[in-house]
Amino acid sequence: MTESDFSWEAAQRHGTGSCKWDDAPSLYGSPDVLPLWVADMDFPAPPAVLEALRAQLEHGVLGYPSARQDGTLAALSSWLSRRFGWEVPTSDIVLAPGVVPSLKAALDVFTQPGDGVIVQTPVYHPFLDLARSHGRTLVENPLIERDGSWELDLQGLENAAKLAKALILCSPHNPVGRAWRREELAAISEICSRHDVLVLSDEIHADLVHSPHRHIPFATVGGTAATKALTFLAPSKTFNIAGLNASAVVIPDPTARKAFTSRFRDLGVPRTSVTGLVATEAAYAHGEAWLESLLTHLAGNAAWLEEAVRTRLSPLKLRRPEATYLAWIDCRALGLDDAGLKRFFAQEAKIGLNPGIMFGTPGSGWMRLNFGTSRAILEEAVARIEGALARRGR
Repeated sequence: MTESDFSWEAAQRHGTGSCKWDDAPSLYGSPDVLPLWVADMDFPAPPAVLEALRAQLEHGVLGYPSARQDGTLAALSSWLSRRFGWEVPTSDIVLAPGVVPSLKAALDVFTQPGDGVIVQTPVYHPFLDLARSHGRTLVENPLIERDGSWELDLQGLENAAKLAKALILCSPHNPVGRAWRREELAAISEICSRHDVLVLSDEIHADLVHSPHRHIPFATVGGTAATKALTFLAPSKTFNIAGLNASAVVIPDPTARKAFTSRFRDLGVPRTSVTGLVATEAAYAHGEAWLESLLTHLAGNAAWLEEAVRTRLSPLKLRRPEATYLAWIDCRALGLDDAGLKRFFAQEAKIGLNPGIMFGTPGSGWMRLNFGTSRAILEEAVARIEGALARRGR
């Protein structure tokens, strides 16, 4: 495969210890289910990343990494500048073992038991658990759905902010696929500034935004809340290296940064690994051409899938996502409850999808489909759903 060609067949992942593929039969109750659920892609990492990892393995020593990781930090800082016009000093960046554990550490440090934590449902489901962890109180600020498009409920956020100390912001949003506009993010900053709510901005899908849409880092929109915000980033979705457990957190305030890093030390959790560091530096330093080719492939898959749903999968509905490689499919017209929807896709269509209800109550009646795969696999998925609908007389 070249950096400009994603038309090939996806990698064979059966029997490789893949959560997505090897766990699917037991999760969905069928040995031949086609897994399009958990958010990793069916493509190898960029050649530059694989070459860097090979070089490290050939060196042979996999000891403790240095406390200084100037190359990795510089590569990420340069990436943020080139891709988003966001100038981040390397001193503001903390390397970490993953976005979810980093969010948990931030909540441990900057909130107390009994404090409210806002999430904007339907949203990445671990946020719901994080917001309830160790005595915190989940405060929901549901998004508003209009004809398949999802918007912020800013009046609802105003009310929720009176009850909370922190907001976990999903930007771009998983699962609804929104790339929030600058004015939307600025409104969040204004509300959170007014009520002294700390924003924890999960921007793990920042690089996976489809033209003409753009990712706007929350920290750049102005206001006290944006200035104080912690931004959580990772190469995992962008370059398909989630298994290496590498991420970073941008924390401009030195006192907050020290408190955050101390939390990992208190837990005895290592913040970096040799392979994760090597892959992260290579990805951000040399992975840009690969990413541009990937985005072209994903945009083509999204457009093809939107048309296929419209012409072949009635009464399902899909609005093309602005970001991510996750399609958010409206299945409400099937008239099935959430358990029935999961059975329909898993047992009748033999497709493994994420039920929308797992992302919160507003996701009821929806399903999430991962189109970060080959067109051949996507075509097979549509054919299976089309056949299952036909058998039901649709």
